[in-house]
Amino acid sequence: MQSFKEYANIMHWDRNRFWNLKEKGFINIWRKKNEVSNRRPIYELSVKSARICNLVYKRLLLEEKISENPRINPVMKGTTYTDRVYRMAIKKMNRKIKD
Repeated sequence: MQSFKEYANIMHWDRNRFWNLKEKGFINIWRKKNEVSNRRPIYELSVKSARICNLVYKRLLLEEKISENPRINPVMKGTTYTDRVYRMAIKKMNRKIKD
């Protein structure tokens, strides 16, 4: 239960997240809506999103370290509460890689 609460602090939900990602080019339309045949649109990840997903999976599987250098990773400065929560999670993950 403690792990769930810890990771719940890292990820929050936003109602407009899908539409914001679509606007920014992270989600593409694979098939457009067709009202005649009553087909809904189908979406896919853009190339940019796929690269980000691969990078995140590598880091979550502890195959690649996350930089703790504040010049490379501004989250490590810890200026906001969210940055401090992320910083703690990053340090914990990097320690597991060393072990």
